[in-house]
Amino acid sequence: LVLLFLAYLISPGQADAPVLNPLIPSQTLLETQLKKTHPRLLVTPDDFAQVKKLIRENDLARRWYDKLRQEARKILGELPCRYQTKGSEGVILDTSRTVLRRVYLLAFLQRLEGGNRYAQRLWQELDAAARFPDWHPDHFLDTAEMTHAFAIAYDWLYDTWSPEQRAVLAQAIQDKGLKPGLAAYQGAEKFGWWVKSPYNWNQVCNSGLGLGALAVFEENPGLAAFCGVVSAVLSRVTKVPMESSRPGPLAPSFLLRPSVL
Repeated sequence: LVLLFLAYLISPGQADAPVLNPLIPSQTLLETQLKKTHPRLLVTPDDFAQVKKLIRENDLARRWYDKLRQEARKILGELPCRYQTKGSEGVILDTSRTVLRRVYLLAFLQRLEGGNRYAQRLWQELDAAARFPDWHPDHFLDTAEMTHAFAIAYDWLYDTWSPEQRAVLAQAIQDKGLKPGLAAYQGAEKFGWWVKSPYNWNQVCNSGLGLGALAVFEENPGLAAFCGVVSAVLSRVTKVPMESSRPGPLAPSFLLRPSVL
């Protein structure tokens, strides 16, 4: 499992189609059974301890880890992403995916090495993105990938962030990710066409929103819509067949990752 996790950070990879038939949780189940501590998205503290042990004992894992550290050193010297649109639709998808990549990498290394350099650089990235006017919901992939990034950053480094920093992250997830997502589910916005789409936008958008909802679930328990996000995600994302992915050698991987998430 940990070797696969390291591989995920390094390469797109390919995989066979999964069989998806999960239990759709009720609001009561989420409120009573959701793990109360962090991290709880994708990994646990024990998983990071396993990775440390694997790096010490496995030459391949150590070489992969060295490769990740080299990439991280470059990021430490780079500026945070800006709200930079591309194309006729003014998308910020490249920006969102760059932030997502940096979150996984820097948060991963922060968990393994400690100190403060990775967390400080990651906070610069997140603080800049939290100040964006929006995460461009008109092209909802942009919003979903950024919500995914903020959810992982909030969850994996929960104890690293100050209460003020956690509040910034949670507010950005809610205002720039979950609320536009709810508007899409409710049919209130034209950009919500992907909600019932049989194509890969469904998985990418729903998985990003689902991670965001689970990350900040306790921050606003009065907003039952968070439960609605999680339930809506699971009820929709499992109905999209793997065959709906775009053609090409990376298509299974492109669809598999968000489906698993």
